[in-house]
Order: sequence, then C-alpha cells, then structure tokens
Amino acid sequence: MNIEEIKSIIMHELPNIIRTDDEVRRFILDIGREQFLDQSEANRRFDRILDEMAEQRRENRIKWEVWEKTWAEAQRKSDERWENNHLEIKKLYQKYESGIGSLGARWGIYSEQSFRNGLKGILEKNLDLEVINVNEFDEEGYVDGNFSNGG
Repeated sequence: MNIEEIKSIIMHELPNIIRTDDEVRRFILDIGREQFLDQSEANRRFDRILDEMAEQRRENRIKWEVWEKTWAEAQRKSDERWENNHLEIKKLYQKYESGIGSLGARWGIYSEQSFRNGLKGILEKNLDLEVINVNEFDEEGYVDGNFSNGG
C-alpha cells in the first residue's frame, strides 16, 4: 500500500472514527492543539484585541477633543488679534486723515496769505497803490447772497 492509498483511506474513514472513538478524537484534538488555538483561547485573544481597539478609540476621542479645544482657542485668538489690528488700523487711518486735513487747511491758509502778500507787493510796487486789510461783517447777507433780512 502506498502513501496515496493510506491518505485516501484516512480521509474516507477518519470522520466516522472521530465520531465514534473517543480515544482517536482526543488524539486528533491534541495534535490539532499544537497547531491551532482552542476556541476559548481564540475567544480570549479576540476579546483582548477588541478591548485594545476600544481603548484606542477612547484615546483618539480624547485627543480629538483636546485638538478641537486647541483649534477653537487658536481661532478665537486669531479673531481677537484680527479685530485688534483692524481697530488699530482704523485709529491710524483717522489720525492720518485728521493730520492730512490739518495740513491741507494750513496749506490753504498759507497759500491764500502768500497770494495776498504777492498781490500786495505787485500792486504797491508797480501801481503805487496802498493795500490795506479790511475785515467786515455782512449782517444783511448781500455779499454771501443769503439776504437774511428779507432782501
């Protein structure tokens, strides 16, 4: 009898022998235990893996919550800095706008005065006229065109 014939007989007869012969069944199970886990050990290992996965999920959830709080705080600080910078820019704009307005007003006053002085010099020097400064108030509004006295 060759090995292939023995294998064929074992494959054909073994299931029935395992069902009916306790000694053969224990022998086969002992051989199998050396190569494979029994069900209780497999269940323990599987449960351990599930517990590790659950613990990892808890740790990840905690890390995520910390990250969300950190992100929210960073966003709040960024918004606050943005608002502060915006207010500072507005203040600077108002300051420079006011300064430029003041410079424009001064320049206008000085340029009017320079024009008056230049015209005075021309009139007095070339036409031999006396130029005087007169400030009067137009109560009736004829010069301005208001005509406030019903005129």
